[in-house]
Amino acid sequence: MDIPITIAKIPENALRRQPKVNLSTGVWILFFTFFLVYAGQSMYPMLSLLSFGILLLIIKFFWKFNQPAVVLFWFLYQWLQIFSAIILSDYLDRSMNYWTRTDTGEFTYFLSLAGLVVQVAVVGLVLKNKRINIQRQELIKIANKIIIKRVIYLYVFFSVLHPILFNLAINTPQLNQIIILFASLKFIFLVLLILLFVIRKEQKLLITIILCFEFLSGFLTYFSSFKEVFLFGIIAYLSFVRSIKLSIVLRFIPLILLLFLLLIFWSASKEDYRKFVNQGSQVQRVQVSSGDAFEKLINLGKNFDSKTFETGLRGSLFRLQYIFFFSQVTKRIPSSFEYQGGKVWGEALQFTLIPRFLDPNKGTHDPSLKTNKYTGLKVAGMARGTAISIGYFGDSYIDFGPWGMMVPIGLVALLIALLYIMILSFKLNLLFRYAIIITVLTNVGYFESDSIFVLGMLKNHFIFQIVLYLLAYKSIDKYIQGQSGNSLNKRGWQRQHL
Repeated sequence: MDIPITIAKIPENALRRQPKVNLSTGVWILFFTFFLVYAGQSMYPMLSLLSFGILLLIIKFFWKFNQPAVVLFWFLYQWLQIFSAIILSDYLDRSMNYWTRTDTGEFTYFLSLAGLVVQVAVVGLVLKNKRINIQRQELIKIANKIIIKRVIYLYVFFSVLHPILFNLAINTPQLNQIIILFASLKFIFLVLLILLFVIRKEQKLLITIILCFEFLSGFLTYFSSFKEVFLFGIIAYLSFVRSIKLSIVLRFIPLILLLFLLLIFWSASKEDYRKFVNQGSQVQRVQVSSGDAFEKLINLGKNFDSKTFETGLRGSLFRLQYIFFFSQVTKRIPSSFEYQGGKVWGEALQFTLIPRFLDPNKGTHDPSLKTNKYTGLKVAGMARGTAISIGYFGDSYIDFGPWGMMVPIGLVALLIALLYIMILSFKLNLLFRYAIIITVLTNVGYFESDSIFVLGMLKNHFIFQIVLYLLAYKSIDKYIQGQSGNSLNKRGWQRQHL
């Protein structure tokens, strides 16, 4: 099983043998103790236990040895966006109905969990027999075929190109998503470097320097992309770990706490930072020098105290959970609005599938307009350089109610699973495929994402990844493996099909 092998060529019995990740007895005891203690002190003990049960279900279904852990992450992050509503309630010592200012907070939470379970079932069934079973030694052989320096060259090239393309995307709204997708090629090679670092443990110093550069430079962007390095690193590590011992968990606690503090700091400081770097304009980009931006971050860090920490923590929890806007919807529908019977998703499909040259009056996508309409709130929109959506769970409820909403939610999960399978079937080096899958699926949208965004990203990736595979990925795959243009000679053919 090697580079050119597709899913169809892998023996059925090999696909069914999916090695599980083993958690030691100490880890299970730690997890269950934490779950029980938290549920015992929470104002929502039964909902907490139910949520923890779903969390364990996600881990059981999607954490597999030597498989890209991005689907696991996709579900874990959506689960966290839901469960953080309970955390916020416990932190504020107020019920969900209180801080959502509705009488439907708990009902909305339950609906969100139900929708997540539907997605777990759909993706779990689709991917059940569609994973590659590969042993550690085989994986190392595949990794050894990649020339790390060539991956670094590609990463550097697309890193230089990335800000140019990003600025072009801002100034060309008609081609915004396509240009951004092309700019994201940088992250495919970054992820590939991380995967090689985890498996081969070579060029450690050089790759570490690159990761540090990504982390530090990420702080200087408008959206502060420093989180992406941690995200890709976590996904890469979880993809290839065979067993988790208590010592490993304890070793990662300082790193988790560091990331937690950075997120709290960013939550508390990003409003002041963004106002400074965009110089009061409504443009979502840095308009000061890197030195000035870094100096601003240093000054914000000096003023980071316990009061700022509390403000950041409260803000982080509120932004992380996405029950608030969904609750506003369930409060007003069907009491103030009738279920729309497919209007919201119909408009999303029309906006996504009909190109602008066929509909020059389609305008720009501003999810805040829909949020204001169906929640009765007055949130800022694109005119003020921001966008706040209800989320595709909420969009589904608006159209079809608490039962019918499960259909579009399940279809979104189905499309994500099919996208995973499509990329996995590419005839490329297995790790190259993994890097593409991880990069793509971390950007298709989450619980808070608007239906137009989710559909747009899925459509674009289905098309864009096929085009890239036919026009670029095959050549890149040969390049990073040191294969010449006539690599399909007899010797090369034998090597590829061993």
